Parts: sequence; structure tokens; C-alpha cells
Amino acid sequence: MHIKPFYLVSIIALILPLFFLGHPQTTFAQTATPIPTSAASDSGPVAIVGEAGSANFYASPDTFSEPVVALFDASNMIQQQPVFAKVKGQILGTFDTGMFPLPAKYSISLPIRPTAASLDLDNNGKTDAGVQVYAVIAANNFTGDSYLQQLDQGGMVSYLADLVTGAITEGAFIVYAPDAGQGFPTGYGADAKWFTSDDPTAPLPQGYTVARLSADGKVTLDRSPEPVINTIERQEEASPDFSKEGILESYNFTLTENTPLEQEVALDPELLGHVFENLLAAYNPETGNRSSRSTRLWTR
Repeated sequence: MHIKPFYLVSIIALILPLFFLGHPQTTFAQTATPIPTSAASDSGPVAIVGEAGSANFYASPDTFSEPVVALFDASNMIQQQPVFAKVKGQILGTFDTGMFPLPAKYSISLPIRPTAASLDLDNNGKTDAGVQVYAVIAANNFTGDSYLQQLDQGGMVSYLADLVTGAITEGAFIVYAPDAGQGFPTGYGADAKWFTSDDPTAPLPQGYTVARLSADGKVTLDRSPEPVINTIERQEEASPDFSKEGILESYNFTLTENTPLEQEVALDPELLGHVFENLLAAYNPETGNRSSRSTRLWTR
């Protein structure tokens, strides 16, 4: 049977699409593991909101008489350098509630183009523009300047650092990438430390991204318009609560002043009676004067 060329071409044109539908094209996996992302947004964050709080007695209206909340350049902390954040590495925010009682709610609007120091964190062996990394801080403005000076840069922050080495162990940071080609760690490497040369990395979207680093080496990214970053502190930094205890339950007594270890002792009721009697004997109600002799503490 003879088939005209026109009809042959038509038959081939009909068959080819069916062939490709039954044999999908092969795709290749990405070489870098993507970072888990929550609440994705094309434009990224425009502001940071959250709470600043502490369970330590130090955080009081006396020690925070001029409270300031800000994003500060964390590049020196990441590199473990004893240098404080400069003015151009700070983004000031506002408290939306009073500082006390804690926690205090805050908000920080993000500028279009931040001016902190950049860090090349993609570990690809090439010099890149890098990213800017900020942490949240709520501190007292002792100097009275518009920005936080060296004396002021201590307070409630959004990360934890090793007490011995100063290396960051966990926390939440706001990261700015000037373009989509800049990388950021997807976790820590074999040394179990953040921001070291063995960290696996992946590219970030252009703009702002919140990176939450966990103590077990995982990273979660947040591109929502107003991500939440709260300050954190170690559990042992909380001051003890003795509000439900009496004076005898709140303190441990030692047998002698040079006893290095705390020991439980029982107070004899008769001892308390002798103390009270001595206090009365030391006061003369007729003259209103106290006796010059020292009060003796009777023991059995």
C-alpha cells in the first residue's frame, strides 16, 4: 500500500506526543540539600516581631531604665572576635508594650538595604558577596546615645553561645542575601559546630530570611512577612523562686563558717528562745537604749 508523504507526516505528528507522555524525561537531584522552609513567601520578611523576656532577677526596671530593642550585626560573634557591633550594623526597633512586666513585645521594620558586615558562608572555596547576619538584642542604653555602644551591648538576645569558647550553639537570626547566589549552612558538619568550614550549605533567596539554628544541628528557614523571634536564655540562668518558702526553707546553713559543704541541721526550739531572751535583755525600755554588751547565742 502506498501512503502519500502528507498523510505520513500527519500520522507521525499524532504519534510523537503519545510517545513522550508514556516516557517522561529524566530529572537530576540537586547537589545541595535544600533547607527546610516554613511559611514561604516570594518577597520575604518585611518586619520582625517577638518578645523579650528573662527569668533572672537582673532584668528589672532598675537595670533596664532606658530599654532598647534592635537587630545587631552578629558577624563578629560568628567569627568569635571580641569586637562589638558598629552603628551601621544596628537596626533599631520599638517596644509595642511597656518593658515591664516581662515579657515585652517588640517590632522591628527591616530596611530595603542593610549595611552590616558581610560573611561568605557558602564554603565553596570562592570569594562571594556573602550575607549579613543579625541577632535580636534587648538591652539598656546606659550611654544615652541613639544607638547601642560597647557598654550597652549586653542583655537579652536571640541565641545561646558556649560559655567557654563563645561559639554559637543555637538561636534565631535574620539573614540578608543581596542576590540569590549566596549560600548559608543547612546544618553543622562533623565537628558539631556552627559556622565552620565543614558545614553543608545551600543558596538562599534574595532578600531577608529568618534562620533558626537548633542545638542538634538542624536549620529551618522562615520567609513569612513578619516572622517571630523571641529572646532565649539557659534554664540555669533563671533565678530561684523562694516566694512559697519560709526563711528556714530558703537557706542552707553550715555547721561552722569554714565548712565547705552544705549540711542539713535542725534548730532546737530552746535555742530560739535563748536568742529572743538575749534580744530582750539587750534593750532597756526605761532609757530606750540598747545594752553595749554583745548578744550571746546559746547552744546545747
